[in-house]
Amino acid sequence: MLGYPPITLRASAIKARRGNDIKLIIADHHGRADAFRDPALINLLVEARATYQLMLDSPDISIRALVKQHSRCRNRFYKLLRVAMLAPDIVMACVEGTQPVHLTAARLLEAQLPMRWQDQRKLLGFA
Repeated sequence: MLGYPPITLRASAIKARRGNDIKLIIADHHGRADAFRDPALINLLVEARATYQLMLDSPDISIRALVKQHSRCRNRFYKLLRVAMLAPDIVMACVEGTQPVHLTAARLLEAQLPMRWQDQRKLLGFA
């Protein structure tokens, strides 16, 4: 010890788990947590949108044929199409990093997403 007195810092924080990582998200002086952008979650949204666009660009080809033609996993393809139908405000929250701390790419991909945006918000912790 160098003879300096200890310094105590106090801040509101949220413990967020992302895969194997645990992060502390520090709140600002108004009690709001800083944005926490999850790259895996954003990449999933991009992949979902690209998958949806692939389907739109090929209206005369069945999904089964698209999956085979592009060497994709059929189950993942269908899951990505569900993710592509997320409510716009949920997508924006994920891009801005203001999504609920429990919402990860893995959880979103495995969620049985309802078609109604109101039900999506409730299921994913936005309501």
